[in-house]
Amino acid sequence: MQTLPGADDSQLVGLMVLASPTLQRVLSPTDQIALSSPDTASVALGALTRAVSWLVRQELALQGSVWASALRKHGITALAAAVVAIERHGVRNRAAYLRGMLGREGLRLTVRHSLGALSLSAGERAQ
Repeated sequence: MQTLPGADDSQLVGLMVLASPTLQRVLSPTDQIALSSPDTASVALGALTRAVSWLVRQELALQGSVWASALRKHGITALAAAVVAIERHGVRNRAAYLRGMLGREGLRLTVRHSLGALSLSAGERAQ
């Protein structure tokens, strides 16, 4: 997971940073700026992966082997799913929610939609 293969992944990365106040607190300002630009996002992808993985351990207490498998199978989409699970309000068991998301067909579309909705909510909170 060291390079961004395409514009679709860049869009997911941008939505993750925009939608997640938690992720914004964990990433450095330099990494946030780098991740917001398609030209420099691949440079900061390692920092994003480390930050989300740390949050998965701290906030979700998901087993390391489950998370490692999710990263291998889904790549950037797994990172985005974790951000959704961390930021989604009203979820009692965030780890189970994430495991459920990772097992569903159409994960990428679901995650993109959820991040979009979270981004709108984040924008409303900022106003």
